[in-house]
Amino acid sequence: MATKENSKKSVSSREHESRASQRDAIEQWVENVLLCSSIMGSKNEALGEGEGFWDEAVDGENGCEQMGSHSVDEISLPGGKERDDNKNQQPPKALERKFTQQQQQPEQQVAPTPSDLQAANKGKKVRPFRESQYRPRPVLSMEEQTKREGPTVHARLQPLAAMWRAGKLTNAEMAFCYVLVHVQVRHPRNWFGGKETSELASLPLTDTEGLQRAGHVLDQIAAASPLLSQLPLESLMFHPRTLAAITAVGPPTLFTLTRFRLRSVPTAAMVAMRAWLAGLWPLTLHTDIPSPRAVLAMQCRGTRVVSMLVELDELCACHLGHDPMDFLVHDLMHAHRMFGRGHTHLAGQIGALTLLSRALASGCLTQFCDSDSEFKETLDYAIADMNTDCLHTLQYVKHALIAAHLRADGLSPAAQMPPQLNETFYHFFQHTFISSWQIPLLPSAAQHTLLRMCEDGEGAEVDVERGVGATQLRALCVDIGLKVLRGE
Repeated sequence: MATKENSKKSVSSREHESRASQRDAIEQWVENVLLCSSIMGSKNEALGEGEGFWDEAVDGENGCEQMGSHSVDEISLPGGKERDDNKNQQPPKALERKFTQQQQQPEQQVAPTPSDLQAANKGKKVRPFRESQYRPRPVLSMEEQTKREGPTVHARLQPLAAMWRAGKLTNAEMAFCYVLVHVQVRHPRNWFGGKETSELASLPLTDTEGLQRAGHVLDQIAAASPLLSQLPLESLMFHPRTLAAITAVGPPTLFTLTRFRLRSVPTAAMVAMRAWLAGLWPLTLHTDIPSPRAVLAMQCRGTRVVSMLVELDELCACHLGHDPMDFLVHDLMHAHRMFGRGHTHLAGQIGALTLLSRALASGCLTQFCDSDSEFKETLDYAIADMNTDCLHTLQYVKHALIAAHLRADGLSPAAQMPPQLNETFYHFFQHTFISSWQIPLLPSAAQHTLLRMCEDGEGAEVDVERGVGATQLRALCVDIGLKVLRGE
């Protein structure tokens, strides 16, 4: 009996040792999985799920029997043999399925921190951690990028500027070369879009005469434009594939290049450049930034300024929120808004800006410009940086005048105007502001539309946009603009 009892105890002790050994193997395997998960960036999630599952699976002395429907045979070693070393032991299927499902879930991978790598490689001979390996490439701000590109752009512009001053390049051709130099410096490998569009291929025209001569003028303009091979190599470089793509649609000249896209240059700017090269749009090139009043004067004469900054200190700095190339492209975009929407739209813009110019010349807005900086900024935007429909321009200026009266009375611009201030404002608007336009007989319907602008009453928006007074007011602006275009 004693022998049988001893044999039972020995068998029981061996089973206990076997289960303890298997439990240690499972624990070691789970720790390895959790360590790998922590290095991959999901340390917290893996620890949370792993510890909870381990408490449920192996809690107690006979933890293997508490794993639900899984028996000891399911976690036995391969071949049914038990071994003391834990190197080749396989994990239980329940744990394997658990962590397989966890790894299949989409998780955001996060680079390991230096502390995680040091903890994982403790006691091992590994290559020392370098933070530069895991640090993303810094993104330069507009100011930093402009400062870095400025000297290179300035050096490449010198041969082209010499040709321009010698009369070998026109203003439009020099402006286009200016854009090309910036684009090639900023995107040296992929500056050429290589995709021709119908909008760039056609000439943007603003009058009937231009439409009649558009059929035969394209070839003449392209032939007269400078060849790309004649431009200095130290300024502009063209890959043979780029020249082949340009030659496929016309002679390899600057004008033909405007039929393709350039990286970071909007299509509207390329259309304006093409029209300027063709001599269709009267744009004026400046090497400085004119004041808003100077821009207003040019627009009242039917032209638009394009600023090209060429000095080294100007090329290394930003101006009014734009780098030098974007400043020129911005002016081309406004030229497209002014000249690219038809002859009537152009005349209406010129007419509305002429009315504002007369109001400024009369001095009726001086008190607001001197005492209210916000009104001055709003007015400068309207006269130099807007280029929208004539009625929208007048409505925008009236809204600025309302806000200026409210601020002068100590009220918020969004507040409702008190009755007494409302009477004061409309007396100024009708008898001072509108009278400064020097229009002897302003139609009553047009005057009614002006008074209803910026109101919230029923039908006010319809009246301002499509009413009889709106039609008369737009016709008045167009008539003034046509006289300017005809030179009267």
